Amino acid sequence: MATDLQPAGMSPAGDLYLDLVRAFPLRPLRSAEDHDRAIATVDALSDRRPELRPEEHDYLIVLALLIERYEEDLYPTLPAAGDPATGRIP
Repeated sequence: MATDLQPAGMSPAGDLYLDLVRAFPLRPLRSAEDHDRAIATVDALSDRRPELRPEEHDYLIVLALLIERYEEDLYPTLPAAGDPATGRIP
């Protein structure tokens, strides 16, 4: 519902988070296309920092975590030689 302070088609400020979720839902990334879209969304939001509203900042944090998880699953890292967790010595 549009008001005098907001253009038609835009949700009230309190619905900003939901607008972001509708545009790119927060769910596990499962493809390179999902990853690319997520990166583009993060880039667009990051370009507006520090002017992000709290809702946008929260969305950005969660989306960045989903990207990190996808990248960790796609490119797992092995423990370094001499890593105390593995006991291996170089």
